[in-house]
Amino acid sequence: MYMVKKFSKIGVCMVFVLSMILPQAAVSKAKTANPYTGKKYVYCSNYKDGIELYGKDGSKKKKYTLIKKEYSMREIYKTKSYIYYYKVNRKDSSTGYVWQVPLNQKSGKLKVKKKKKLFYVNEWREFLYATDKKIVYRINNSIVSYNKKTKQKTSLTGKPVYYSSINVAKDAWERTGITGLDFDESTRKITIGSTNLVYAQKSVILSDNEKISISQIVKQDTVILRGVDSTVYSIVVDVGHGYIKFTGVSAFEGGYASIGKSQLVGVTDNMLVTAATGTYDLELDAGTMSGKKTVTVEKNKETTVDFSEYKLPVDEQGAVNFKVTPSNAVMTIDGEEVDYTEPVMLKFGSHVLTLAANYYEAYTETFTVSSAYSTKVIDMTSKSASTKSSSSSTTAASTNGYKVNVTAPAGAALYVDSVYVGIVPCSFEKKSGTKTITLTQNGYNTISYSISIANSSGDLNYAFPDMTKKG
Repeated sequence: MYMVKKFSKIGVCMVFVLSMILPQAAVSKAKTANPYTGKKYVYCSNYKDGIELYGKDGSKKKKYTLIKKEYSMREIYKTKSYIYYYKVNRKDSSTGYVWQVPLNQKSGKLKVKKKKKLFYVNEWREFLYATDKKIVYRINNSIVSYNKKTKQKTSLTGKPVYYSSINVAKDAWERTGITGLDFDESTRKITIGSTNLVYAQKSVILSDNEKISISQIVKQDTVILRGVDSTVYSIVVDVGHGYIKFTGVSAFEGGYASIGKSQLVGVTDNMLVTAATGTYDLELDAGTMSGKKTVTVEKNKETTVDFSEYKLPVDEQGAVNFKVTPSNAVMTIDGEEVDYTEPVMLKFGSHVLTLAANYYEAYTETFTVSSAYSTKVIDMTSKSASTKSSSSSTTAASTNGYKVNVTAPAGAALYVDSVYVGIVPCSFEKKSGTKTITLTQNGYNTISYSISIANSSGDLNYAFPDMTKKG
């Protein structure tokens, strides 16, 4: 209690000193902006985006823009060498980060280019005291001292402190370089190979030091997991993802695109691929047709790669030898029924093939003819037979015949595992497993989510959060 009273007196004195120095109008503004005096200036926080410098005559001298406007600067605190400020998270106003900006002691100006993020805070209330070496602040449940050298937080009131990282325990562990993270939000289960873990309900999940939901982590991300025993308490995205937009790929439809050595996807019209950040050799192959380019993927950004210079020979044909199971399936190509007991002559380019047979699932595929002769093997999937009884029956859970409906954000283009589905609201066929959902719209930042679809009956409905505007 003594410490709190002492700090309160300091604050009162500061306001009194300012009232003696500045004209009333400037003081009034300064009071609402957490003023601190220096040798030459009074430093006031502008809640929207920065720090304002006032001369001791009350005149405004300079404004430093330090943060994006969607964030809010709550408080500042001046020491001999630094200005500390607290920046609120846009989505959760009770959390945020404490930053520091070096101060030129001679000129009184701020060295904004050397600003530095110090630490994360839950349930922030106010700065109480600070020096160049430590910061004392208040949160809901404690008064906390932060040591800049050791980066340790200590409770001065004996109450627990909420940390953004895990306290070191003898059973604590860290796993780095993890890709293809497989998780189930309904059970909070994480699977890594043959290892099963559970992530804590209040686990800290960060990307670029910003809190995110676990659904925003996709298979292409590389993450760091920290936990104790079989429980994960921290997930940090170490290497994030961006997007590759393919255009002019009609000559390769039905073929494959390889992104570096780690990713292989089928080529479809208007495809958008989620890929890990980095520079890759991008190669498209369809029969004898191939194309190669280099692409650099930046985090959360969309990069367009055009292959329109690659064209199939006009009016050239190739023979396709179809081997289909069952052999009595009815085949149509581009809407016309064909006899595939002998090789079928088709023009170079993409074609739509369908197969239908009793007791088998309908089959549809887009493929490309790009060589004089090729063989195509198709094994249709048989329908599972079901027996019904008036007394009792058991039916295996199945996704067959059901849909996944996406209702929001309206107007966004929806991609599932890089394949274009349509404009939201729209639906796609329900298939069990982990799917990467990608949403893109002009003027908005492209974003991906991971969803886990169980092998169960019934439609699923998803409404994803509103997209954020660019800039």
